[in-house]
Amino acid sequence: MAEVSSVCPHASFTLDQLRNQLELCQKALSRLSVQEQNPNSVISDALKAVETAIALSKQSFAENNQVKQKLEASEALLDSEMKKNAILLEELRNSHESLTSVGRLVDVLEASLKKSERQIEQSVEKMEHLSGGGLGGTTAAS
Repeated sequence: MAEVSSVCPHASFTLDQLRNQLELCQKALSRLSVQEQNPNSVISDALKAVETAIALSKQSFAENNQVKQKLEASEALLDSEMKKNAILLEELRNSHESLTSVGRLVDVLEASLKKSERQIEQSVEKMEHLSGGGLGGTTAAS
């Protein structure tokens, strides 16, 4: 009973109502054996209790169907959201891999650029050294 009331408090209330109606029916039937002088009244009371119990059961069944439909709709929505999240997660992973690749490419390009800058600086120094030495040599020869 505790499990039912924790999941659906209304269901436990309905179960309590059904239990009460069944108790009324049992009391009416026990009166039938004691008071045989007016059995129609006792039977009428028992039938009313049974009819009330049936009506409560039907109401509970209808409400349970509504809850079931809402639950199914929620499950479908949850499933749809999970699929969307899985797609977004895959896109995020792909983006991360792309960014990592771009980062590595940038590192390679920076290293290549630094190497090229050093080579250019060395070439400029050699040219300055050669042109300075060559001009000085030609000037000295003149």
